[in-house]
Amino acid sequence: MLRFKVCIIALVLFLMPTLLCNTVDLSTVPITAAKAAAAQGEVKVYKGDTKATDSKNRRAEVTAVRWSVQTDADTDLKKVRVVLDTTVAPKIKTSMVSSPVPRLVVDIDGIVPGNIVREYKLDGTAAESAVIAAIGGKSTRVTIDLPVLLESNDYKVFTLPVDAANKKTYRVVIDISEKCR
Repeated sequence: MLRFKVCIIALVLFLMPTLLCNTVDLSTVPITAAKAAAAQGEVKVYKGDTKATDSKNRRAEVTAVRWSVQTDADTDLKKVRVVLDTTVAPKIKTSMVSSPVPRLVVDIDGIVPGNIVREYKLDGTAAESAVIAAIGGKSTRVTIDLPVLLESNDYKVFTLPVDAANKKTYRVVIDISEKCR
């Protein structure tokens, strides 16, 4: 009980300016204190744009992002793989931008970024960094800065369906191969 009271006091002190208007964006609050306050009905929970939902009214969002680097044993060239987990089947569009710096842009329609890290520093050989941003509260844009402009055979973007046997959600996979040195 004492722990709960400490969480509530910390929440009130942290949110004092916003409690005056009785609306709180819980994405900035530690999750345990936020859940406790919402459960007690002490604050209104602001969930942001609710338009991005699927047919079962689940929030359509990116729930996790991970990346890795592999080195090809034959060519000694690196490949970066970025994987985004989503709650619903993604629809993607890709484009290559050459100015101001070479970039691979992947738009995921109808799915918004969830509570995830939005900026990643990648390995620097095949890809330098990745930024994930919301577009108009209805879609997600992944922008990957590249060391050089890529051709269509240097990258691959595809989706994977739910894999219930391995407890995997829908995924967007971005593979970027290092250009020949």
